[in-house]
Amino acid sequence: MLFIQFIATAQVIEKKLNTLSWQFKKQLEAKWYKASVPGTVHTDLFNNKLIPDPFYGTNEKQLHWIENENWEYKSILKISKQEFIQQHLELQFDGLDTYSKIYLNDSLILTTDNMFRTWTVDIKKAAHIGNNSLKIIFESAVKKGKEEASKLNYTLPGDEKVFTRKAQYQYGWDWGPRFVTCGIYKDVKLVSWNEAKIISIKNIQKTLNDSIAELEFSCEIKSDVDANAYIDIIQSDTKDNSGQRTTKIALKKGIHSYSIHYTIKNPSRWWSNGLGFPFMYSFKTSLSYNSVFLDSKYTSIGLRTIELIQDKDSIGSSFYFKLNGIPVFMKGANYIPSDNFLPRLKKENYQAEIKNAVDANMNMLRVWGGGVYADDEFYNQCDLNGILVWQDFMFACAMYPGDK
Repeated sequence: MLFIQFIATAQVIEKKLNTLSWQFKKQLEAKWYKASVPGTVHTDLFNNKLIPDPFYGTNEKQLHWIENENWEYKSILKISKQEFIQQHLELQFDGLDTYSKIYLNDSLILTTDNMFRTWTVDIKKAAHIGNNSLKIIFESAVKKGKEEASKLNYTLPGDEKVFTRKAQYQYGWDWGPRFVTCGIYKDVKLVSWNEAKIISIKNIQKTLNDSIAELEFSCEIKSDVDANAYIDIIQSDTKDNSGQRTTKIALKKGIHSYSIHYTIKNPSRWWSNGLGFPFMYSFKTSLSYNSVFLDSKYTSIGLRTIELIQDKDSIGSSFYFKLNGIPVFMKGANYIPSDNFLPRLKKENYQAEIKNAVDANMNMLRVWGGGVYADDEFYNQCDLNGILVWQDFMFACAMYPGDK
């Protein structure tokens, strides 16, 4: 019984906090209103009937005041004894838009300034068993951008938006209105763990031919211990143990990457829409220490070669792609965010969009740099449906400051 309890508290435990009782208000005002997570301040205001429909008539112009205000969100975070006795207790924000200060029990635990990344903070010292007050203050990105712009003795084309790591389309574009929003626009999680956890897994294709595929699993691990541990890689589509590999590694304290070699015999290739089947391999990668399971992550990869061909000719050079050695005529479109307010998009929206691309005989989509790095489900659907992705970095149609 004691051994079972030790296993239960050793593994990484993730708990989504989206369903907590979240509230929001304009800073310095007294009354709080119900909020949704994931969400945005514009949708929260609309859901509480505090503003009209942003997309009706010329309502957009009436709502520009929202971007110049600071907004507060709060909730009560209940932490169990089982969670608290773990060595690490972390809050993970998958997406915060954009400038925020996060307080736990009135202690400032995190300051954020980038919409495009995940933010994680250990809260063990600020938290306690039972009810904990969690508050997030979002500062006006418009005011922040204008403050940064005023520090230069020249003007950059692109207005205040170029000073923020934030979706540029929110500031208005030729295809959409200006709604510079803020909020908790992706999942919030409470993560507790002991000894070590997997931060990320990268599946890197090293060699591919008709007889063999050689992969490298690059496992980034955060550890509290210097000790021997084991990484298990299981290929999910094999019916026996032939797809399982166990590798002994020497864990080191801190964050380190560990490379694991993996081979697939007689591999099936991934093909784009119109050329063949987009075959995907799926894997579960697990970490264990002292015979105790600690953490696992699921990844998938399509095995293919992709080459940009730029052969010299009489007028310059060619520019086309070969997929698995075959020249491919690229047919596609620019992909912009499908909604001004990203949390309104669900899994079925991404499925429908990629189906439309497939039905239109497309084989590539370009993720435009004025939006966001698309939702995981977008890339998953591209993988499963044979759609190549031309991925922009999140910069678009402006001149950006040349700083870090």
